[in-house]
Amino acid sequence: MVSVLDPFPTVLEPKVVRPVVGTALKLGCEPPDSYPTGEITWGLETPSQGVETVAESDRISVDYHGNQNVQFQQHCDSTRQHRVILHL
Repeated sequence: MVSVLDPFPTVLEPKVVRPVVGTALKLGCEPPDSYPTGEITWGLETPSQGVETVAESDRISVDYHGNQNVQFQQHCDSTRQHRVILHL
């Protein structure tokens, strides 16, 4: 089976989001085209440049389109950097 993943667009400036603690937040996702369709998950960049998968919970979820939804934003959420990972 052959799989294809188009490249992610080049980001010159990272998008900075400053959510308000206690509010909901939706982080948009525009994944590149792929075949087969990739499974979208979110990760946290760690100091060692590794990626730790964000566990879904009653507060954090990923919708059908790959957007991450965070209910009741907490202070510790706002200090982390997120990026999208595609699994083919």
